[in-house]
Amino acid sequence: MSQKLKQNFYSKKGYIQIDFAFALLIFTVFIIFIFNYYSSYMNQHERMIIQNKMEITAEDLCNSLVNSQGVPRNWESNLSTLKILGLKNKSTYSLNPSKVSKLLSGNYLNITKNLNDEFIYGIKIVGVNTNTTYGSFGYDIDNSKLSSEYTCYSNYNNEIVKIIVHVEK
Repeated sequence: MSQKLKQNFYSKKGYIQIDFAFALLIFTVFIIFIFNYYSSYMNQHERMIIQNKMEITAEDLCNSLVNSQGVPRNWESNLSTLKILGLKNKSTYSLNPSKVSKLLSGNYLNITKNLNDEFIYGIKIVGVNTNTTYGSFGYDIDNSKLSSEYTCYSNYNNEIVKIIVHVEK
């Protein structure tokens, strides 16, 4: 091997380049690790925000169904006028049979058009003591999706019923 070739082979410039490449590799791995960790955290954070929003939406809808007649109060006679869904009887703290019937037999899109269109809704009315399902509306549960349920209770046809509101993304 010639003298010049030996000098270049053992030169410190080569070691500096190897050191730089190694440092660059470590830095790149560190940046990728930080990016992956941050992305994972942001995805989890986004899921928690959506889950919280669904829980609030399900609770609000359930409370509206039980505690409100809806807007307008006679929405069951004309679904196109429906602004806020409510099933409460005017004079008692029970559910109005004609509103329940209209909800359970109504068109999903007409009824949900004024709800938050970010979610899919399902409502189920079940007798507490008899376990009788009075009916369900848009209630196809997909456990693979992000979802939330809220249950509230009321009186319907002289029986205590639970109204299960299911909200999914």
